[in-house]
Order: sequence, then structure tokens, then C-alpha cells
Amino acid sequence: MFMMLKTMLETLTQDRVRTVHQDAAAIAPTKMLLKSLQTILSHEDLDQATVEQHLSRARLALDALPLSTVEYSQAAAALENAYGYFETGIPRAARYELRILLRSLRNNVA
Repeated sequence: MFMMLKTMLETLTQDRVRTVHQDAAAIAPTKMLLKSLQTILSHEDLDQATVEQHLSRARLALDALPLSTVEYSQAAAALENAYGYFETGIPRAARYELRILLRSLRNNVA
């Protein structure tokens, strides 16, 4: 029974990963990054799994953008900080990091 549940969970996880990657490929990186950040910022009641999904999409999009090394490293650090804050239960600090990142990206990319 345990093996059956394990197999079912692995299948669900693989399907979810495929869906995230397919969604990511269908949207331009800039739009996907901005949309992911805006979604997290506009919905304070998102569960941890949904936040992680949006942060993952944002990271995929960030990796695809033609940013300078400094811009990329600052944006990546902000995403990592936000992830850490969400994970440790400090959502206000995480949202602050994401708001700053969103403003910076709107000025530099969009």
C-alpha cells in the first residue's frame, strides 16, 4: 500500500512539474515574472504551495531575461530572500522584498 501511495505521489509531482514548465514556456519571461510577483502581492491568503509555485515561475522567468550581472544577482537575491521569509512565516518581509523587486524590474525591464 505504501508503494502504491508513493507511486501516486510521484506521478502527481511529475505532472505538476510538467504543467509548471508548460505554462512557463507559453508566456514571455518578462510577463511571466511580473504576473507571478503581482499574483503573490495581490493575494495575501495564498497557501505556501501556491506561493512556492509562483516563486518558482518567477525564478524561471528571471533566468531567461537578458539582465546585467548586477541586475540579475539583485533580483535573484530578492527572490531567495522572499522565499526564505515566506518559509519561516514572515510574509510581510517577503512581500516587501517582492514589492521592491517588482518596482526595480518595471523600471529596468518592462
